[in-house]
Amino acid sequence: MTTAFDLGAMLGGGQMQIREISCDSLQPYHNHKFTLYTGERLDDMVESIRENGVLSPIVVQSLQNGTYEILIGHNRWNAAKLAGRSTVPAIVKEGLSESEAEMYVIESNLMQRGFENLAISEQAAVIAQRHSEMFSQGKRSDIVRELQMLEHLDADEEKPTSCPMGEKLH
Repeated sequence: MTTAFDLGAMLGGGQMQIREISCDSLQPYHNHKFTLYTGERLDDMVESIRENGVLSPIVVQSLQNGTYEILIGHNRWNAAKLAGRSTVPAIVKEGLSESEAEMYVIESNLMQRGFENLAISEQAAVIAQRHSEMFSQGKRSDIVRELQMLEHLDADEEKPTSCPMGEKLH
């Protein structure tokens, strides 16, 4: 019997706190397998952040040395730095296991880009993670639901926006 994944505990008792974190206090996930945006896609993101700020918070986990490791939002962080921003809005996750952190990284990239748009090495990472998590499907499902909710979170309102579920970020 598997233990149910406690999404409420992961979200901090049902209340997500978004806070501004210095770009200098952030570092990429230690096992990040996905390429960052380049070219026109990156340029468009930088311009959007210059005009509107970072509209969707990144997700990080705190490290023991007072810095944070990015789980979701590597491209937003990179574009924010290029746009001259000194901080980004972030949701801080505490107490994640290594497999949970990896799940956030992989599932969020899969949701945003789609499997067919991933490089072969990135597709392999998705398949490997899915295979290793096959026996904890409930945990994966809970994280996917949370990521869908976070994808439509307005950073200023701290509540989901009215965007339809499943809509990809452009």
